Amino acid sequence: MTIKQIRESFDLTQAELANITGIPKRSIENWEMEVRKPPEYIPDLVLSKVEAAMRVQHKNEELENLYLGMERCDLRIYANTILNHYYTFLANHNINPVTEPDHFMSKCCKDVWSIYEAAAQCSSSVQIRDYMSRLDKLNAYLNNAR
Repeated sequence: MTIKQIRESFDLTQAELANITGIPKRSIENWEMEVRKPPEYIPDLVLSKVEAAMRVQHKNEELENLYLGMERCDLRIYANTILNHYYTFLANHNINPVTEPDHFMSKCCKDVWSIYEAAAQCSSSVQIRDYMSRLDKLNAYLNNAR
């Protein structure tokens, strides 16, 4: 394979290939335009470095997805715990969220429930931390309101 074929097969720009391999971008440009010919060992070296970089990137993406999945799970567990606690409170005080949807407890439970449902769709740790913060505020508000 040529340098250009390797680069294109991994859908990389010349700058990205230069960054991964440590080879100056100008050299890559010259090799691809056939202004200069790379030493015979270069294509194999480039291929091995790109493959190694892709393995690391794939592993990092898997770890990030795993971590994000655990965070989503934590968020849903937290929301579920709050919901169960306050549904019990509603039942003990004969507050029906269907017939009394404007009751502050019903409204708060609805907000917690919407966060619980949204947790499955969270696509970033920042979003999850934002939802956790909102749950903390709702939980504190509900605790103070009782």
